[in-house]
Amino acid sequence: MDLERIPRYMADYLSANGVAAEPAWSGRERTALAGAKAVVSVRKCQVGPAGFQDYLGERFDKDSGQWRELYGRKAELTLGLDLYAPEETEGAELERAVFRLARALVRGGPPDVGVKELAWGETERDGKSRLLRRTVRAVCVVCLTGEEEPSAVFSEFEVRGGLKK
Repeated sequence: MDLERIPRYMADYLSANGVAAEPAWSGRERTALAGAKAVVSVRKCQVGPAGFQDYLGERFDKDSGQWRELYGRKAELTLGLDLYAPEETEGAELERAVFRLARALVRGGPPDVGVKELAWGETERDGKSRLLRRTVRAVCVVCLTGEEEPSAVFSEFEVRGGLKK
């Protein structure tokens, strides 16, 4: 999985766990909200080493029957998981949604994404859009991995690992 797929991955995970969600930049026109919805964005990304010379070990490739060297980097992402709801809900819908969101992430979050920190603010009115908004922030840790090809160029990257509890 690539870094740019993380917002869709998190939105799909939240939706499967009872919180309507979509990536902030989905490329689709926004529809009128009937209830609360989380909008997922990447606010910050820091990538650093995960092992000596980025070496993580070996992985057995079942297709070729060979062991392949695995390299990677650790990424700490700050995700925006802002919740929006129609003004008519008077905030009750946002209150329920933030606790559903917290329950989904505190239980471990999506596979291969370690949720390190979760925080949210108070409900505010957005006068332009006539929506209520609650800012939510999650700090997550992922490992970006790739296998070394004979040409010493990474052939693919995928998001793996995270925090173990």
